[in-house]
Amino acid sequence: MRFAPRTSGVYETLKAQIDLAELVGQFAELEDRGNTKDCFCPINEQSSKNPAFKIYDDSFYCFSCEAHGDVTSFWKLIHGFASNWDAAQDLARKYNIELPQMDPEARKRYEERRQREEGWAWAAQANHERLLGGSASARKAREYLTDRGFTEEHWRRFQLGVDAAGQRVTIPYWSGGQIHGQVARALGDDLVPKYLYPKADEFALKRRTLFMQDSPRSQEYLLVEGFFDQLASEALGLPAIAAGSAGFSKEQTADLLDMAKKGATFVISRDKDERGRERAQDMLESSTRTPASCPTCQAMVRTLPTSTGSTAKRRRTRYATLWRRAKTP
Repeated sequence: MRFAPRTSGVYETLKAQIDLAELVGQFAELEDRGNTKDCFCPINEQSSKNPAFKIYDDSFYCFSCEAHGDVTSFWKLIHGFASNWDAAQDLARKYNIELPQMDPEARKRYEERRQREEGWAWAAQANHERLLGGSASARKAREYLTDRGFTEEHWRRFQLGVDAAGQRVTIPYWSGGQIHGQVARALGDDLVPKYLYPKADEFALKRRTLFMQDSPRSQEYLLVEGFFDQLASEALGLPAIAAGSAGFSKEQTADLLDMAKKGATFVISRDKDERGRERAQDMLESSTRTPASCPTCQAMVRTLPTSTGSTAKRRRTRYATLWRRAKTP
């Protein structure tokens, strides 16, 4: 069951209560492909002969016109509303959903947050288009992503990109179907620091949120340290949440505990080295620190065997094995 996150508002409420596939299905015939539901683009006429519009849980991406977003974004595009707020109000009336009440000041803050999300989304789109371009730096970035096991479909689904300097791969900081910031990973080992992160007040919520693509659900999640680990797990259809190199903050831990109280459970993964074990222990202690969460927030730590073969194959094998072994009693 999908539910709204701890810091939810109008748009998060709609995502939690409206099935995006059911909504899109009112305008196009969907094909169930397992991890996605596909159709021909209902927003703009597409020239290709294969369904280009893909639905990933509560977000969509069109490989034809590059439209992307959530239920509110889709409703805005399909009906031509002037703003997301207007689209949200109309969508709530259609589904008879009572939205959170907001005084003028609260609504102003919430709209400012949405604007920051849209600003990060535009930056992600610009970097993504640069990745698909013909420059030498774009080719180098694509080779790097391919070596890590990510295909073009993954680049497009997660809006991966390359920065203007052509020195870093960019990863949109997804949270609940929206982009809250951007992480940049160096393409070369000689470029330091390896990762660049937004400052806390640059995030859409003015803090780091949980790194996850879709709205939270009452299901099992894999907790991982790295952003690429999280993306790889999601690409394989394995729900995951990343801590990042800084580990889970107090606010993020509160988000996890809120999810646990609503039925989510967690499996903790660790890397094989000492640092990975220390990070895993930190995640374990954070997720079970509050006694009230212990009956529902379950955590297990496993060490993966070393795989053989090419780098890409080794990574893919690791992610698949990781999930299976973490679930073994």
